[in-house]
Amino acid sequence: MPFAFTQEKSPLLARKKQKYLMLLLGVLVIGIIFVVWWGFLRGEEEPSPFESLEGVSSILVFPKVKINWELLDSPQLEGLSIFEEVPPYEGEEMGRENPFMPY
Repeated sequence: MPFAFTQEKSPLLARKKQKYLMLLLGVLVIGIIFVVWWGFLRGEEEPSPFESLEGVSSILVFPKVKINWELLDSPQLEGLSIFEEVPPYEGEEMGRENPFMPY
């Protein structure tokens, strides 16, 4: 038994509504077909960006990284202090046995 969510005043309004829904369905189907054709079924195949770099790889030369280790001997770094060791927790049992149970 179909459910009627809206009460139509007349059968003419129901046909008019169905006509617009069919038109909307047709536009959606045409749009989906166009997107599938545009994205997958076109004859053109775009070249891979890695294929175009085969001859260029010898041109790409990366500069050598040089680290200035003298910075570690600077007076600004000597003035810094080392963090204290954090002692382990000594107290009551932390948390609950099952943290996901409601209170």
